[in-house]
Amino acid sequence: MTRFRTIYSRWQARTPKVGIYNAAYDIWLDGVPGDHEVMIWTHNRKQVPAGSVVRRSVKLGKYRWTVWATSDNGYIAFVPKRRLDQGTIRIRRMLGWLISTGRLDRDVTLGQIGFGFEIVSTGGRAARFKVDRFSVVSRRR
Repeated sequence: MTRFRTIYSRWQARTPKVGIYNAAYDIWLDGVPGDHEVMIWTHNRKQVPAGSVVRRSVKLGKYRWTVWATSDNGYIAFVPKRRLDQGTIRIRRMLGWLISTGRLDRDVTLGQIGFGFEIVSTGGRAARFKVDRFSVVSRRR
């Protein structure tokens, strides 16, 4: 991660008001799939991340997050304090925070960044999930 000065993403997505799902960034580190999966949820409907809460409230960028992690930090999730339908996520800043708190090693490498939906159920009802915009920008040091 230290090779990147910045990594940020802009997104806009629409989700229905039915079902069980999350809308999220899915980031793999140290390979694909790698040693660590970091998810940045933008919207959550009746889902609970793996692991347990390790930080109740942290402000990174414009947003406040609850941070969840498994005991080995193999899975880490940032869950927003409120629904986010569009905006800019400062991915490098968030990964840097995980490094500074000891959840990730300083020499961790970026494998993949994606954005989409993890749909568990729509309760048998028709539902529409739509990504209107998704981009990632990175700059090296």
